[in-house]
Amino acid sequence: MEEAQFFSSKPISRLIGRSIDAEHITDDRLSRGLDKLYDLGCEQIF
Repeated sequence: MEEAQFFSSKPISRLIGRSIDAEHITDDRLSRGLDKLYDLGCEQIF
């Protein structure tokens, strides 16, 4: 399933906190974001 199709029915702004289109969410962008969160560390995020 293509990411845009999957996220088209999800409340993206509620999940991410800003208004973006479902087409902008790809597995590459998601994995880069998760990598950045991991590098920062959970203590910094919370």
